Amino acid sequence: VARLAAGWWMDAAHLTAQGRIVADLRVHADADCLWLDLFGHRKRALIEGLEKFLVAADLAITEAALRPPTGLAGPAPPGVPA
Repeated sequence: VARLAAGWWMDAAHLTAQGRIVADLRVHADADCLWLDLFGHRKRALIEGLEKFLVAADLAITEAALRPPTGLAGPAPPGVPA
């Protein structure tokens, strides 16, 4: 994540010390922040886990507005550019 350039994204996971998945997410990089895209029901667990690492870093976690998931799959219909 530290090497993620602005405008790019990557898949990631937050794990417990035992290697169990707390949340799977997508990390989007902006020039001055990272956006974490994940299912809303995992948000609290992720924030609590990440806050443990903030004691030695000059970082802050803020919550953005929730957005409903949106996605399209499959071939484009006739007349719609792919």
